[in-house]
Parts: sequence; C-alpha cells; structure tokens
Amino acid sequence: MVLGVEIAVFFLIVRWIAARGQLKALHRRWLVATLGGASVSGIWLSLFPKAIRGPLADVDLGFYAMMIERTEELQPAYASGAMSAYLAGLAVAIPWAAWRCRKKDKEFWFWLFLAIVTSAFALLTFFMARWVLFLGLFASVALADLAIRVLGRFGAPPWPPRLGRAMGMTAFAAVLISPQATVALGLFFGHGPTMKDSPMLWSHNCPLRPLTMALAAPPWGERPRVILINSYAAPDILYWTPHSVIGSMLVRNETGFLDTLAAFAAESDETAREIVFRRLVDAVVVCPAIDGGIGNDGKSTFSRRLSAGLSPFWLREANLSPEADGIFRIYDVLPEGRGR
Repeated sequence: MVLGVEIAVFFLIVRWIAARGQLKALHRRWLVATLGGASVSGIWLSLFPKAIRGPLADVDLGFYAMMIERTEELQPAYASGAMSAYLAGLAVAIPWAAWRCRKKDKEFWFWLFLAIVTSAFALLTFFMARWVLFLGLFASVALADLAIRVLGRFGAPPWPPRLGRAMGMTAFAAVLISPQATVALGLFFGHGPTMKDSPMLWSHNCPLRPLTMALAAPPWGERPRVILINSYAAPDILYWTPHSVIGSMLVRNETGFLDTLAAFAAESDETAREIVFRRLVDAVVVCPAIDGGIGNDGKSTFSRRLSAGLSPFWLREANLSPEADGIFRIYDVLPEGRGR
C-alpha cells in the first residue's frame, strides 16, 4: 500500500509538471523518471530496510538448502522431463512474436515487449520451475494470435468453404493443442522430480484426520504434549490438537525443522535420543507408508526402525484409535529417554 501511494504521488507530480509544458524534451523526461525512481526506492527502503533482502535473509543456510531441495517448484525446469514439453510451445510462440515485429506499425512495441518478456521468462523457468505460470501466460498470447490467423487463412479463397473450415479448425487445434499434448507426453515419458515424501503422498497414504481425532480425544488429549512427527503432518497437529511439535513447514523455526529431519534420519538410536532429550519430546509418531522410506537409501534409520515396530528401550509403543492404528504408530517416551 505504501509503495502504491508513493507511485501515485509520483505520477501526480509528473502530471502537474507536464501540464506546464516542462516535459516536452526527451532528456527532461528521462531526468524526471530517474529522480522519481530513485526517490520512490529511497523512501521505500528507508521505511522497510529489510525489504530488499527477502523473507529468507536470516534463515539458516542448512534449512534454506533443505527447503530448496524439497520444494519442486523451486527446482530447475531443466531437471524435469517436462522441460522439452515447455520448449515445444516456446518453439512456436517466441518466433511468431518476433516475426510479428517485422512491421513498424502500432502493434510493433506490443509484440517486441511480448517476445522479450516470453524469452526472459523462458530463461527464468529453465533455472526455476515456478516461473512456468508466467511463461505460459505470455506464450499463450502469441499462440492464440497464430491460431486465429491460421484459422482465417484457411477460411478465405482459394479454399472451398467447407474444406477451408475443416482445414482451418484442424490447424487451429494443432497450434493450440499440440504444445499441451507434448507437455503431457513429456510428463508421461520424462524422468522429472518424484513426489517422494510430499504432502500429496501424505494425504493419500497417511490421512491425518484419524490421527488428529485420536490425539485430541482422551487419553492423549488430556494434557498437552510435545510430539515428534514428520514436518508435513505437523500443521494439522498444531491446528486440531492441544499438542505442540518440534518443527513444521508453516512455522518459522528452522532449527526445529532440521532437528525433526535429523532425528528421523538418524542411523543410531543414541543420536535420535539426544534430540528427543534436548527437545523434551513426549511422543513420537510415524506413518510407515511414508516415514518407512526416510533416510539414507539402504541404511537403517530411526524412522525406518519405528515404522517396522523396532523401538529402542526408551520408547514404548501405544495405541491411538482403531481408525488411526492401521495407519500410524505412536511411541510414548519413557522417563529414561525423556530425561525428566
């Protein structure tokens, strides 16, 4: 809102100066634009000095790297099998937008802008997949324009009306649908990022509603507890139950998030016990369908052992509810493990 007010005030000042005929010369326009941009930026940074640093400026580097690795939209698109599918649409959209710039008419600047922006977002998408939404937005304008032109070309002589319409609709569909069809084929045959240990798999294999209902009801809900659980499930625990967690994807506590990962990926029970002791954990919850695969490939981890029912002496398996027991395992931390 503050930035919007600043920009509005700037344009009001520009309008006031222009009304007096002071902006007819090009160098004066550049001067006002430069001074205005510097003033708006200076005021903005003086009010919000941390704005330019971004929301992750103070985040632990280990947590930042972990978040980048586990967030698919932050992965480079070239690592996905779908990148070749994105290129299929761009191979048509960008050359067409550039070709439309051939005439210096009233649409020249529009098509030049579209070609530059589409190319820029193609480059951004290549290194970070989250930009693909904007890439598709701009590329679709060029594709739609091409499809309409193709349709109009076949609808005119020398083509017979019916044959022209049929050929035009076929070409129209080919221009608009073929990039999307290539995307589907690229996703099907490609080897892009997997969905291992993702929230979508949690909702399918480990539905959390039975767990939160059991933890909110007696005997588990009779007093607040500190629960060690996969960070993807932690938000539901915080919202639906009286309990707390060590780390969550939705809470700015990177040390808790890293401790959660370290505990479940620990190859020795003593490493996990140190974290449980330090964090004063009361109970550990695992979902074998997901947590059974956490850790170094081929090695026994704390999460895998608990998923298989192999608990150390300082944990005791307990019951949740008939609905939740078939999905989750819960372990009570005994005094010798909790350190109390």
